Order: sequence, then structure tokens, then C-alpha cells
Amino acid sequence: MKKYSEILYLCKKFYFMKKPRLTKGVIIEIPLENNFHTYGRMMEFHVAFYDSRTQENLSIEEIVQKPVLFSVTIYDRPIREGWWKIIGKKLPLEANLFLEEKKPAYTEDILADCCFIHYADGTQKKVNREEVQGLESCTVWTHTSIEQRLNDFYAGRFNWQIENIKIGRPVTGPSKFEWFKILSTENFSL
Repeated sequence: MKKYSEILYLCKKFYFMKKPRLTKGVIIEIPLENNFHTYGRMMEFHVAFYDSRTQENLSIEEIVQKPVLFSVTIYDRPIREGWWKIIGKKLPLEANLFLEEKKPAYTEDILADCCFIHYADGTQKKVNREEVQGLESCTVWTHTSIEQRLNDFYAGRFNWQIENIKIGRPVTGPSKFEWFKILSTENFSL
């Protein structure tokens, strides 16, 4: 058994260990299925995920030329803990990333039967459900959800997380576990 002083030393070492700086322009590598990976880039409040699935390592210049699939807010733990590797930084951000950062997102108020569009300047507008079709949900994503969303996109599979946050989904609609039952049935098709 370790001595108390050794445990205390290890705790302090971990706590004061230098953490990666998550600043605008940082490019990260996201692991995917079958030894593939893709890339993302930190923006002001979001991470933009590039359409760059590959098994080879791409240069930063090659990465930033790829189209952006989507941009969302994520928890920073996968980057801080090293699950997603920081491979570099490129500033200034390209014009398409500024547009991604300015895209509005929505939240749904089920009780009031309406939605709110949230703009990058901090304002919001109450709207009906039809007006938010095609917008990204104001959701903070975990690393496992992002990896699954990317894997499903590249495999052409149904993604239950996207379906679960769609506007107009019944409140009593399928839960996460019910989606697995739906997906496992033979007669289900997209």
C-alpha cells in the first residue's frame, strides 16, 4: 500500500500538471471506427468537424481545406484528458468557419409548444417549430456522442441522438433504449 505522502504527491502532480490550452484555431484529431480518424477545430464557442475521414495523417493545410460537416458545442474533457489529440493550431479562421460560428441554434419548449432561436450575439427569438427546421440543436455533446454521430454519418447509418433531438418528436416518443429496439427489428428502414 502506498504511503499517504506518495498519494498526496501524485494527486498534486496530476492537479498541477500542464493542461492543453483550448484556444481558437486549435486542430484536434478524433478517433473513429476501424482505425480511421477525422479532425475538428476549436472556434470561439464551438468545434467545427471536418469531412476528413482518413487512416493517414493529414497536414494542417490539407485539413482546413476540407468542408465542415457541422459545428457544435462539446465538453472539453476529451481534449483536456488526451482522448482527442491536439495536432496543431491555425489562425486566422477561414471565412466559412466564421459563418459556422454565427449560425443560430434552437431550443424547444415542449410545455409552451414553441421553440427559441438563439443567435451568436446572445439574442433569442420565440418561433414556431417549422422555423427551426435544419438548425442545429443547442446541445452540449459528449465525446462519445460526437464519435458515434461521425461514425454513423460515414457508415450511412441512422443516429439515434440526432433523431432524439428532432423538433416535433413526441414527448412520449422513443427513449434511447427504445431506439435500439427499433433499430434491431428486421422491418426497420430509413
